[in-house]
Amino acid sequence: MPATHLQGATLAGQAAGDSMVYVIERSDLIGPAASGVSAIAGSGMVCVNNFNIFGQYSTITDVTLQWGLILGTTQFTAGIWSDPNQDGIPDDAVLLATSALAPAIAGSYLQQVHFASPQYIGLEGTSFFVGVYWRESSQPGVDLFMGKDRPLLNAWPSWSKKWTNMPPDPSNLNGAHRYDGTHRAFVIRPTGVVPEPASALLFAMATLALTIQSRRRR
Repeated sequence: MPATHLQGATLAGQAAGDSMVYVIERSDLIGPAASGVSAIAGSGMVCVNNFNIFGQYSTITDVTLQWGLILGTTQFTAGIWSDPNQDGIPDDAVLLATSALAPAIAGSYLQQVHFASPQYIGLEGTSFFVGVYWRESSQPGVDLFMGKDRPLLNAWPSWSKKWTNMPPDPSNLNGAHRYDGTHRAFVIRPTGVVPEPASALLFAMATLALTIQSRRRR
């Protein structure tokens, strides 16, 4: 599984309310580029990064991301998924939370999207996924390209899936493929927060209930 870390985080002195940003180990932003990953016209796509909970930063509140290229007006949704068997592969991923539909902002270095409620993930080391999904416009010349970090060595933390001529289904990531574009990671960086002890218990119970419901529907 790819290593992940938090920008500027230490395990010492963590207190409720502290927050840090998850990034892929050894990755480094290179700025907007006229390249990336996109679906074909009229099709859907999801791009996710795999992370592991660090210390007590177990609750995700928002995500920052980067678009490599935007042509026209395109909207997207951010999502958080659990990893039930903890293997870092999203085939069995369960959708836990989504953001409101947001417009992709052209020319923005990093775009931040908030989730309506904080999403508890689990204890230190717990694998999870955060990403975005959208449907390409059928209009010519309208495309949305997921941004990419600097090249990584021997790490494949990013996954993508496409739906041909249909919208994406974020509740079904079975069949997603590792993104191996020169071993780069998608620019998807969730914010982890140290929750209050009582809140952590409530978040955990709610997440468990949602996971059980999702499995029953399959």
